[in-house]
Amino acid sequence: MTDEPVRRRRLGVAIETQQAAESLSAPVVPSKRRPRTSVGGFGTKLSAPSREGYVRRFVNDTGNRLAEMQELGYSIVEQEGVQSFDPGSAITRLAGTKDGGAPLKTILMETPAELYQQGRDEMERENAVTDQAIREGRDRENGLQAHEMYRPAGHSNSIEVER
Repeated sequence: MTDEPVRRRRLGVAIETQQAAESLSAPVVPSKRRPRTSVGGFGTKLSAPSREGYVRRFVNDTGNRLAEMQELGYSIVEQEGVQSFDPGSAITRLAGTKDGGAPLKTILMETPAELYQQGRDEMERENAVTDQAIREGRDRENGLQAHEMYRPAGHSNSIEVER
């Protein structure tokens, strides 16, 4: 027998059997590459660490939106060590593009849970007034006259809502 490796053809590719046998018996060395996140999967772009006693949300940096949120009791979250689009301590992400092609940033803001709940309760009270007006077949501010409102033929003035 000669020292030359025996070559075989499989699927159109030459394979050296001795080298293949040696590679199978060699120990597997773990990869030194850092773990990567999925780029096409189900990763969440807008995830950030939570903080007990606070409600956090990302707010798009468009128009006067950040100032409006600050008037509602929100403040910009500044935390070191959290992945961010901008350098610095504010947590930002890219959310798309503005008109004209400039990047649209979204900034993480938070408010105390008590203030958040007060705002939710106020919104529920306003929605209850609107719901009641709909059930009674009138507009919320009583600005429309009866002849200006839509009422299907053969139906009563009220709308029944199942809950």
